[in-house]
Amino acid sequence: MAVTFALVSPAPGGGLRLAAPAGAQSTQVLVVSRGQVLDEASAARRLAASEQSATDALQREIDAVKLELAAEEEELTRLRTTLSRDEFELRVAAFDQRVREERRRAQSLAASLQRAYRDARRHLVEALGPILEEVRVERGALAVIDAESVLAVDESIDVTARAIELFDERVSVPVVVMPDEPGARMPGGQTPGEGMPGATPVPGAVFPPEDAEQAPAEAE
Repeated sequence: MAVTFALVSPAPGGGLRLAAPAGAQSTQVLVVSRGQVLDEASAARRLAASEQSATDALQREIDAVKLELAAEEEELTRLRTTLSRDEFELRVAAFDQRVREERRRAQSLAASLQRAYRDARRHLVEALGPILEEVRVERGALAVIDAESVLAVDESIDVTARAIELFDERVSVPVVVMPDEPGARMPGGQTPGEGMPGATPVPGAVFPPEDAEQAPAEAE
């Protein structure tokens, strides 16, 4: 027997309460926390772990490059008094060029992985629709609404746990594809291949801003 909610007397604070006949066996409205499903489902948790692993891998790679650049800058400073002015300026220009290239590369890798994981998360969001429809049909309801749109709800119509259960049964971890590196595919939960770590968000202060760069002082 389907149940329709009836509006009763105003609740404290001016709101309206919902009442259903006693002995109800089903309800026309179900509530689900989409955010909770997309956070706690197995595929979502594994994807998040993969993303964190990729973030850490990128940061390690960036840190290694920064150490190399720092050592190169120290070497230039040491050679400042032994090289001719022209040769020193050539080395400084080459160093500045490498700094710019490494900055662009790091930013490109981070941005590419952001896009890749964003697309993977979109796959999970799209997969949730059929799951909720299955729950709706299973419970004989007319609608499923997001818990974030509800101020108060009876636990009996909250189907979040059931949605997570079905999500785990039906949805696998999406494959993360790096668009800027042909052939670089990262199944969820695996660290990307060499040179392909990513980040969310883009690592801050990977390299100093271009206008803040300071090359070694030129030889007198």
